[in-house]
Amino acid sequence: MRKRVFRISVSILAALCMVAGLMITGLPESISSVWDSGLLGLRVLENRLPSEANAESVVDSGRWGSSTSWKIDANGTLTISGNGRMADGESIDYDYPWNNAIYGITDIVIKEGVTSIADRAFGGMTGVKSVWMPNSLYTIGNGAFAGCGFESVNIPAGVRTIGDGPFATCRNLKVITVSPDNPYFTSEDGVLYSKDHTLLIQCPTKRSGTYTVYEDTVKICRYAFQQTKITAVILPYKVNSIEYGAFSECYGLESVTIPEGVTLIDNYGFNNCINLRLVSLPTTLKRIGDYAFNGNGPTLAVSFTGTPHQWNSITIGSNNGRLYTADKSYFNPYDESNYVPAAHLKWISWGDSQYWYENGIRQGTYYDPNGIVNLTTGDVRGREIYDPESKGWYWLDSIYSGAKARNKEVWIPYVYQDEENYSDEEIEAILAKSPGMENQVREAIKNHSREGGGKWVRYDKDGKMIKGWYFVDDEEIAIYPDQKNATYYYDPVTGMMAKGWTCVYGEMQYFDPVTGAHNSSMTAP
Repeated sequence: MRKRVFRISVSILAALCMVAGLMITGLPESISSVWDSGLLGLRVLENRLPSEANAESVVDSGRWGSSTSWKIDANGTLTISGNGRMADGESIDYDYPWNNAIYGITDIVIKEGVTSIADRAFGGMTGVKSVWMPNSLYTIGNGAFAGCGFESVNIPAGVRTIGDGPFATCRNLKVITVSPDNPYFTSEDGVLYSKDHTLLIQCPTKRSGTYTVYEDTVKICRYAFQQTKITAVILPYKVNSIEYGAFSECYGLESVTIPEGVTLIDNYGFNNCINLRLVSLPTTLKRIGDYAFNGNGPTLAVSFTGTPHQWNSITIGSNNGRLYTADKSYFNPYDESNYVPAAHLKWISWGDSQYWYENGIRQGTYYDPNGIVNLTTGDVRGREIYDPESKGWYWLDSIYSGAKARNKEVWIPYVYQDEENYSDEEIEAILAKSPGMENQVREAIKNHSREGGGKWVRYDKDGKMIKGWYFVDDEEIAIYPDQKNATYYYDPVTGMMAKGWTCVYGEMQYFDPVTGAHNSSMTAP
């Protein structure tokens, strides 16, 4: 239990002394320093001896919990010392004994030996300009430094656990750094991530402009971007959830595209983003939480990559006024049962991209968090499809919501294939290019997918898989500068890029084992 505290105003103390006939020629230096520093008053703890060390500079102190103690000096430095974890604040308001001096504290020092910082321990200390944390520290609690005034902060090597929004709403924060010896966390361009980059924990509030999230990130954590100055954010295709308050109060945010794979936008996800005008939402979305798109602002334009029927299947929480009044557009405005006839294969254009439909379902768009390949809906790696009309193979790039890939090399892990996967016309075309090799061709079609772990294939500027000899033209040089003036060979059956020594129509040809570029100067062994 906290000791009972007496608060004595300096002015009242002086008045009482004058009444008693005492002549006060000036306030003691320690008291006047306290007054000038902006601390809210002098607090005297019962049973505290006036002869404590540094009594002249320490203006308030005490124990907190069984493992730590605290003190505030006349310069506004709050020091936490001890051996062990810091006790949590009292009541739901996270009441700590130093909160009475919250606006006068300018520096925070956590001494070696302290192992944890409690939730909201230093929240709202807008005057704090610096903080020092020891290597003994294991845990930083939820919102531990939320609302502090420092411009930079460093996470020491020993920290293993960091709670939600540890530096949220720190209005001056420009950069978060992490000790290179820390095995659990890292900093990318001043943004705090888990070491494997799967979690984006905190973006500094001062970050502005467009921010591109690291490509391996899976989750945008609670309050990660709260009150940042960003105007746009680019999320990678691996992201599957946007947590509570992740982008709340981003007043400069104007547009955001939520990629396929995201299933959850949690409560307050984009709450009070008053300049948000354009939002693109994916078909994988299952739930939008309470207040996720609430607050003032212009009429929201929502571009949904699915159909009206799919939109109506999303669970939308309460108080999402901007969604209710939004101008919505869908991938195809017609009734889902009619816009692509059943048992029909078709390309549909949307903007500058083309998408492939089978039996009324767009293919290659769904991200499976378990990594299981689903040949009906595709998976995170995309999907290879055959178009009987053009008699060509194409790649549906799930990174771009299943759009047809163009000018792209793709690594395709092998799956079992047989002649049923090829049309009669395609098999005949392959045989025509390989006279006298019918048995070998059919065997290759049957067995090529069982050799090795996969194949490199290439799709041209129209998106069609390349087979046979191919020279990179000027248009593609800009995309693949290291392949300038190079010729390649792709297997006429599988489309596999040739590498090393390869027999091409009865002659041995050499191709670079890394890039696949043909080298005609090599002599066959």
